[in-house]
Amino acid sequence: MKKWMFFYLVLWIMVGCQSLDKEETNPMNESSEKVAGDIEATLTQLTITSPIQFVYEVKNQSEKYVAFTFPTGQTFEHELRNENGELIERYSDGKMFTQAVRMLKLAPGKSFTHMMSFDLEPGTYTLTVWLTCYDETYPRTATFTVR
Repeated sequence: MKKWMFFYLVLWIMVGCQSLDKEETNPMNESSEKVAGDIEATLTQLTITSPIQFVYEVKNQSEKYVAFTFPTGQTFEHELRNENGELIERYSDGKMFTQAVRMLKLAPGKSFTHMMSFDLEPGTYTLTVWLTCYDETYPRTATFTVR
């Protein structure tokens, strides 16, 4: 009896592993390679008075799915610095993110965004935003003044 249970267990594992090797017909898996120059990242200031609002957008301009691999649950990072270069805010400070590698696939023509809002004193500031993925991080920087 134990031999048969062992045999079925091994057989079950082999069948399960074998199905992982087959290509799936899901269109998201067909074109997940990254194609250089097909991603557009923008950082746009939405308001000029406090609270200052920005949107960081990463858009897939290609005709293929693009995969991004992230080492944690964090997708974006931003740093806000004053005119002296002192750090005012870092998005991840005081936050915890899942510690699991994950992949996001971006369909052709689709994008994902990160909205930011800052309640700031008058002065000149520099905002830098980027993806936290393993590959290209698409950093964008904007310098702005609050009056």
